[in-house]
Amino acid sequence: MSVAAMVLAILGLVICWIPYVGFLGVLLGIVALILGIVSMKSPSGNKGLGIVGLVIGAIVLIVGGIVQTLTVIGTVAVVENAPGITEGILGSQPEELPPEAPFQQKP
Repeated sequence: MSVAAMVLAILGLVICWIPYVGFLGVLLGIVALILGIVSMKSPSGNKGLGIVGLVIGAIVLIVGGIVQTLTVIGTVAVVENAPGITEGILGSQPEELPPEAPFQQKP
């Protein structure tokens, strides 16, 4: 179980940086934490690898939680402001620019 905890923790650490997919990495981190705890309580397990899986699993939870939270916040901000962004882009036609603008071209 300690080897599985370490492997899952490392895999979760690699995956947790990817936006939207990183939730799978966070889930792997949770499983790695559980397996690390179980392997440390087991008398026949390799406690060193269990500790490594436990520590990396905790790092995965922290980093993955932050990355995925920022991803969701950024997505919500873009979706809420999408009408304003498109109006700003489409609303600035050359005819509406002030005449003193040096880059305005006359039709």
